[in-house]
Amino acid sequence: MPTQQLIEVFIGEANDLLAEIDQAGLSLESGAPSQETVNQLFRAFHTIKGSAGVCGLDAIVEFTHHLENLLDLVRAGKIPVSPKLINLVRRSEDQIAALLAAEQGAPPPPRASTDKLIADVCAHAGLPVVPPPAKKTRANDTEDAFLF
Repeated sequence: MPTQQLIEVFIGEANDLLAEIDQAGLSLESGAPSQETVNQLFRAFHTIKGSAGVCGLDAIVEFTHHLENLLDLVRAGKIPVSPKLINLVRRSEDQIAALLAAEQGAPPPPRASTDKLIADVCAHAGLPVVPPPAKKTRANDTEDAFLF
């Protein structure tokens, strides 16, 4: 189980990544999108998702998984950068900020608004709304132990 100190470090780093996402979003809004900007967005969301997973913050992992799938399609050139995509990135940035705030004692965002945003992200990606893969856990830590 992650310590509160680890979660606090994650929240600080996630807030820094959200600032990067904000800057990348502004860059996309202001002109021709570059592949590097799209890659930067993907990496930031991917890092948030992975670090949240290490900390056991499943709501952040579940949400970010969907945006990561969308941005992977953008990186592959299958979905263009558009005002709608930029709007989804902005809304997702706000969603993650709200989920981080909930970890610090604020009320969590309403589940209905989270589900709506996930549905919007998946619809834009042309993907069904499916939960992220389940965590792999071992039923019994002694399964791999050698018994002599």
